[in-house]
This record gives sequence, C-alpha cells and structure tokens, in this order.
Amino acid sequence: MPHTEAPKCASSHSGARAVSDTRWRIERATAGDEAALGHLLAQEALPGWVRLAHAREPSLGAGLAREGERHDVVVARATDGGRVLAMFTRSVRRVWLRGQPHRIGYLGQFRVDPELARGPDRVRLLRDGFRFAREVLRRGDELPLDLTAVTADNRGALRLLTAGVRGLPRYVRFADLTTLAIATRAPGRRATVACPSSARDWPAICGVLAQHRAGHRLAPVWDATALARAGLAASDFLVVGGAAGQRAVAALWDQRAYKQTLVRGYRADVRLARRAWNATAARALGLPPLPPVGQALAQAWLAPVAAHDDGAAEALIDAALATARARGLDQVLVGGWSGDPLLVRLRATRRHIAVASTAYLVEWEPGAADLVRWAPGPPAVEVATL
Repeated sequence: MPHTEAPKCASSHSGARAVSDTRWRIERATAGDEAALGHLLAQEALPGWVRLAHAREPSLGAGLAREGERHDVVVARATDGGRVLAMFTRSVRRVWLRGQPHRIGYLGQFRVDPELARGPDRVRLLRDGFRFAREVLRRGDELPLDLTAVTADNRGALRLLTAGVRGLPRYVRFADLTTLAIATRAPGRRATVACPSSARDWPAICGVLAQHRAGHRLAPVWDATALARAGLAASDFLVVGGAAGQRAVAALWDQRAYKQTLVRGYRADVRLARRAWNATAARALGLPPLPPVGQALAQAWLAPVAAHDDGAAEALIDAALATARARGLDQVLVGGWSGDPLLVRLRATRRHIAVASTAYLVEWEPGAADLVRWAPGPPAVEVATL
C-alpha cells in the first residue's frame, strides 16, 4: 500500500480527507495507483548535465516505510475519469533540535503530468496540494514546519517555490547540501583497518550516532528503532575503534532494492564523450563511470556516519570503498550540509562528482522557521533519506 494510516489529529481541520477543484481532487493514493505513481517517478527526469529519474520499485509505499514513523502518498486525481495528474509524498521523522528529539514532516517526490507542468494549473495544483498537507496530513505532535530539498539544477521549481506566490507556504532557505559520488575503483588508495560490526556493537553504534548528531539542527534521530525501520543491521556498519572506544561508525547503505536512480539522458557533449570517458579518463582519474541511458546507477550511501577525527574518517572511507568495490558497486555517495567537516575534507582529498541542492523549511505557521534558524548548532540533513 502506498500509505500507512490516516492521521488521527492532523490539525483543527483534520475532519477533511480531500481537497477538491473543478478538474481534480487531492487525496491519499490507493494501492490501485501504484502503476501510475511508478510511471510518474520513473519518467520525469530532473534537469542537469545528466538527467536522472528516481524510481521506487517494486513499491513506493514499501520504500517510504523505511524512511519515517508514518508516511503518506498524495495524488491529484482528475475528476473526469480518475487519472493521476500529480503526486507528492510526506514522511514524518524524528530529528534533533536544541538537544531534544522532535517530529518533522519531509515533503518530496513532487511530480506533475507534463500536460499540467506549465501555466496557472500548476500553481493551482500546488496550492491545493499544500493545503491538503497542512489541513489533513499534519498532526499536533509535529513541528509547525516541514523540510524539503530542491536540486540546484531545478531552477524552475526554485523560482516558483521561493517567489512568495500567494497561497503557497513560505520557503525559507535552511542549508546548502552537497552529495559526493566517489568511485570505488579510485587509484592510489589502500584500505586501512575498519572492522565490520557485530550484534554486540549495536548499543555502541547507536550511542556514537546520538552523541555525534544531537547538537546539530534537524539531524535525524538514529536510534535502534529508526535503524531497524530503515532496514539497517549491525552487519551493515563499519567501525573504526581503539582502546578508548569507537572513533567512527558508518553504514554502507545499499537502497537499490526499493529506490533506484535511473539515467534518462545526458547533455549532448557529455553523451558524445561518454564512451571515451569511461574507457580512459574515468579510470585514470578515479572518477565514477557514466552508465548507458536507461541503466540504474550501481551505488550505495555511506550513511548514517559519525567520525570524531580525520584519521578515523579516512579509515572509514577507505574501508567503505573497498567493501563497495567487492560488492560490485561503482560508487559510494556521501552527502550532507556543505560545511560539514567530513564533506569539506572529502572534497579536498578525494576525486569526486559533486551534486548541489538546497534544503528549505516550509512554514505552516508564520515565523515557524525561526524555531530552527536561531537554534544552536550546525545544520544536518540526512541526504540519503531524501
């Protein structure tokens, strides 16, 4: 099923279950919408020098269940015939803020049928969708704002969502994000010691993750329950330790069983140079290869990750690349706030392909973003769950 449960106390408007227009109605998706949702996700490619589509096979709902305590898939359904015209998802997760766990919604997977992608209908759709999220999906135990992310290449969406259009919630910039794709066949590196963890390490892993991120704004709460929900076990983690305890921990999180990144096309110059790049330059420079159009990227995330010093971080990365290479993966992804010390170090020391995006706070109440913007600590967004 694409959603879990109906909210019990979303807001003072929680009696509503749909938002209607003369051409469509906004409502929760049903199991019968799975094929239409999969088509929207797999076919709509995000802009850039490589056009990527994010598929959720075999089930969108099964994948979303790994990403939050509760989740909803919402559709705009044509009043004439019931065709799915647009969709978005919302998942609720626990995050750290001022040293305490709080629940926050994450908005994602915005997709619109090409016939409605431009013009006034798109704005009307957005207004109705945001109204549904505010009046139906939100609960009283959540922060009065949601989190979302937009890639830097998606300029059309950025212009629309940040223009202060009447009827849309205010988008407040929260953090610049960077994702690094590091090739597993990078030359000149030798894996250093990092031990795969076992079940007896589980409490210590959770403790290190909590200690490392509790002082960050909107860092996910990676406790034992959240890790198990994500499908992560102790055997997925690498640990760098010493006499004083664990100095770094990270999971090599392969999400391809439920979330795939498909190549839909390349910019003309990249397309012409792709074969030559893969045969010579990518291998020589230690950069990820460019797969053919239609193929899914062979990648895994290094997430969640916590490293207390540079030496431990280097050992962790070396071991992750070696482990990923042994599993037949082409690249390891590391993402987060662009100013995160680990990312800054990796950008300086590892050859990579970088993808930029921006995290925004979506205000459901005026001034709600100030709760986060003026809180102490650096920002932290788990890009692997976006």
